[in-house]
Amino acid sequence: MTPTPPVSPREAGREFFEMLGRCISAWATVDDELFRIFRDCLGPYEQSAIIFYRLPGLDVRLGLTDEIAKSVLPEKMPPSGGQDHPSVVRWNALRKEFTDLLTVRRRLAHQPVVTQREQWFGFAEALLNSAPLNSAPLGGVGFGGGAFYSGQPLTSLAVQVSDHERLRKNSASLAALKIEDLRSHLSAVRSLANDLNTFLRDFLIPACEEQLRKHGE
Repeated sequence: MTPTPPVSPREAGREFFEMLGRCISAWATVDDELFRIFRDCLGPYEQSAIIFYRLPGLDVRLGLTDEIAKSVLPEKMPPSGGQDHPSVVRWNALRKEFTDLLTVRRRLAHQPVVTQREQWFGFAEALLNSAPLNSAPLGGVGFGGGAFYSGQPLTSLAVQVSDHERLRKNSASLAALKIEDLRSHLSAVRSLANDLNTFLRDFLIPACEEQLRKHGE
């Protein structure tokens, strides 16, 4: 059975930029969940929004939210040499996941989308019972033992480090982000948003309520 040819360049481009947009939109949901955590720790809604959205970027917002959240979550017991409370352990894991995903987000926001060309090959059914086609030219049509194959350029898009940024050693080795990488990133960002929401409900709200109770006594 002859394999299905790749999608057209226009369709591939539409799918790539749609996935890129979905990734950016998913980060807006993460930003919203982070604000909810920040606000629940701080208290007043309007003042929380003023402080949070004055901060220039998700990494800075995460850093401040991390500090405020840890001021609310239970301390080690005993304070010296004790183990972190399960809520702190969970928050630290979420913060690391957040930070790791931010490295990809920065690339999506600041690196260019480039066109890549690869070779795609379609093999006829008769090829399975034929001799190797050593004489067929790349990208052409070859015959041997009653079988043939065809090759054609395949155009795809990717987020890639710019030529100027590639001058930095830390950036030169970064692989291009293809559409399958965007799909994986989108799934991870959506999972992070859900996990932040669960953390707020299961850990942070009870911790804030306990602090209010203690201060009210």
